[in-house]
Amino acid sequence: MKLPLDRTISAWFDGYRKNEFVRRITQVLGYDILVKASGFVLIPVYLRLMTQDEYGSFNFIVSIVQMLGLLLTLGLCIPLSKLYHTLDTTEQKGAMLFTIVATLVVFIFLVVFPVFALNIDFWITKKLFKNDFSYNRYRYILLIAVLVTIFGLVLIYYLFASEQIGKIKSYNKLRILFTGVTIGALVIFNKDAVKTRLIFTYGSELLLIIVFGYYFVRELVFRFNWKILWKCLLIGLPIMFTTLCGIIVNFSDKFFLEKYGVLKDLSTYYLAFSFASVIPLISASLQNVWMPEFMKERDMQRNSHKTKKLITRLVAGFIVLATAIWVMFFVLIRMAIIPAKYSDGMYVLPLLLMSQIFMAVTVILNNYLIYFEKTHLLLACGIVVSLASVGLSVLLIPKWSIYGAAYTSLISNILYLALCSMLVKIYKRRYLGSQQKGEYGVVEAGIILE
Repeated sequence: MKLPLDRTISAWFDGYRKNEFVRRITQVLGYDILVKASGFVLIPVYLRLMTQDEYGSFNFIVSIVQMLGLLLTLGLCIPLSKLYHTLDTTEQKGAMLFTIVATLVVFIFLVVFPVFALNIDFWITKKLFKNDFSYNRYRYILLIAVLVTIFGLVLIYYLFASEQIGKIKSYNKLRILFTGVTIGALVIFNKDAVKTRLIFTYGSELLLIIVFGYYFVRELVFRFNWKILWKCLLIGLPIMFTTLCGIIVNFSDKFFLEKYGVLKDLSTYYLAFSFASVIPLISASLQNVWMPEFMKERDMQRNSHKTKKLITRLVAGFIVLATAIWVMFFVLIRMAIIPAKYSDGMYVLPLLLMSQIFMAVTVILNNYLIYFEKTHLLLACGIVVSLASVGLSVLLIPKWSIYGAAYTSLISNILYLALCSMLVKIYKRRYLGSQQKGEYGVVEAGIILE
């Protein structure tokens, strides 16, 4: 016979086991965390296989690739997630997917390739960066890496929006396998560790896109639709410019550290940031699962209740995780698994961890403004915070180096969260009031595709 406490605990576990969202997020995050954890656990291996300058250079280059990849999607991944479930037929969904991909391909041919062909990229890198990253040596690899990042993002957003959880799990399993291949390549081809790691990292991602892109292509309907493009751009372009502001906020610390510091400072900061980045990586996976659920829900009261509960548990979990990450970094330094030359990272890591927790909460709250189709307000917030971030970087980094960079990141993300929270509170109150009066029910107007 079960005791009352036993019955309560059993009912609690049963409730979680039967909850569809919890089931999906557990399945996806389980494998996604393994992918992230593999890169995290292998940091000491990378530090042994790469010099301090190579480690700093590689991470700086990858940051630029990720930044450009996010920016050059034109924000179209967000309307893909938002509109996928509002379309009634598979034909309409296929037309939307084709319209998005065709738009990106045309944009790449009209803008990205000419910049590369006319050597404008040389002028840009010379003006922006102080250190010599041997850009000419990695130029073609970086172009392919940016293209892989763009279409990789579209594919991942599609798999999440279409709720193909099994495919996402397989995708992540293969990424873990390819991480081992990259390590092996670094051991064998150790003459230029930066080039080797770039080739095998993005080569494996390209292979995954080719394999899993089959499911994307299978759903395509080869019909370009101007109306849906207009709808996507109305949502996506403010997101793109918001992304640009977000890049300024989250990259200005590294940009000005590269400008005012040396590669040694950059490598130490990137090592600490690599540990702290476990939080946004998990948060991004959570957001990919959560966003389709959020956009499908038509009851704002229910959405609000679920979001509050999610944020509470998210913050509590991340605080525990952040503590464990710092303790791990401390132990690895003390045991000399991480070389002592990176020990300054131990003192900036707590600041970066707090910064990433604030950013993770902001990302979840941004769903409200996307839901209300107020993405221009995200852009307004981004402009304010990016200006503040640049100002703080110029003020703090030349004086306090990596500590100034960490404080810049923390203060900027606190400001971002405060502004976003204020806007969400205002528009959520307006929406709920309007819904009670019967002024409107569903946020987005129907999309006419004919």
